[in-house]
Amino acid sequence: MKQRLGVLGGGYVGLAVAVGFAERGFPVVLVESSEARFQALTEGSFFSSEEDLVKAFEKVKEDGIIHITNRVEDIQEVVYLFVCVGTPEGKEGKTDLRPLWAAVEQSSPYLREDACFIIKSTVPVGTGDQVQAWFNEKGKAVQVLSYPEFLREGKTLEDFRQPSRIVMGGDPHHPRVKELRHLLAEFSLPLLLTSRRDAEMIKYAANAFLATKISFINQMAQLCEVLGSDIQTVAKGIGMDPRIGQAFLAAGIGYGGPCLPKDMASLMEQGRMQDLEMPLLAAVTRINDDQRQWVRSQLRKQWGELKGRFLAVWGVTFKGGSEDVRESQAVSVLEDLLGEGVHIQLYDPFGLEPLKRQWESRGVLESYAGQVQWAKNCWESLERTEGLVILTDWQEFKEVDLQRLKTELPSAFIVDGRNLFYPSMMDQLGFKYVSVGRKV
Repeated sequence: MKQRLGVLGGGYVGLAVAVGFAERGFPVVLVESSEARFQALTEGSFFSSEEDLVKAFEKVKEDGIIHITNRVEDIQEVVYLFVCVGTPEGKEGKTDLRPLWAAVEQSSPYLREDACFIIKSTVPVGTGDQVQAWFNEKGKAVQVLSYPEFLREGKTLEDFRQPSRIVMGGDPHHPRVKELRHLLAEFSLPLLLTSRRDAEMIKYAANAFLATKISFINQMAQLCEVLGSDIQTVAKGIGMDPRIGQAFLAAGIGYGGPCLPKDMASLMEQGRMQDLEMPLLAAVTRINDDQRQWVRSQLRKQWGELKGRFLAVWGVTFKGGSEDVRESQAVSVLEDLLGEGVHIQLYDPFGLEPLKRQWESRGVLESYAGQVQWAKNCWESLERTEGLVILTDWQEFKEVDLQRLKTELPSAFIVDGRNLFYPSMMDQLGFKYVSVGRKV
């Protein structure tokens, strides 16, 4: 029988890890401390826009391969404990490690002496060494590994099944590390075994590079707009160079979500702690912050004064395929428009309820009472509006019936922050279509 594995945290990373290993026949104990999420996972009300993850989860649960619990003491028989707790951004860019240290202290009494404590969460460089020192001081022979995740929201299970690489940091001579390495080798997965610090740094460096590509292409888009070039053609041309590649070269309203913004802030803070400034990363962040103004500037070119205008807005999540609105650049744009006095009719396939909860907790809805309407579908959002703004690249929006859209949107005015359509086609259909870094 295969080794019993444990997973702490049933968020999108933890669930993908738990389901991915369960699919491979490993008995998994999934520990979720949030009562609301625990109930959703156990009572069948678990929701995600990632359909293959939902289906796979239901199957392994039905087959009895995965055991969901809210009792950390249920990890006593596991050999490998994967820790997938949140590490949000704290004050001044510092990473809030309280959830991680809570996981260390709560799991310690129940860990086997020969267990591996595997940190999947993104943590500052040196954290894994500190956790190892903590176990050593407690006299526990637990081996700590840094095993960062490289999962894309909306495709977490796909990325777990076929990862671009596995980076694992720890003592390469430890028996459990060797065993885990051999276990993963059975599935022909690309693996780099290194130190804990290197593994932690690789995660931050990867995200910083992706953020840099996004800010770079958005800076080029600004130049394309004033010079009359097409950023999508430019991006395709430079991406054909294998040293550059096509990924993360889509101009738009900027990056967001639960990873890139906080990881950039954390990396710069880690540098400052060592008296090292990082002007490149600071510039990347500044460009991204400025990019959120693009939508507002295009609306002002069209209308001048924005107060009292009525807009349809499609998309609130930080990207298509995810219901996540954390650090969504779309939400930042929306709040800027509300501050200008714009009335907004919102539609998103999966993000409206999360946004309602976020705005209610922050008092946004109270501050802008009467300015926000929630549409049940994209067509309802267009009623009595003077234009449409697209902020998220949902497939539903890419495949919209443009002939019907022309009929339902009398102004025919669209500001597309995700470059979903061809300008020449939109021009032929009679739209006044504005997109990032492109001219009709």
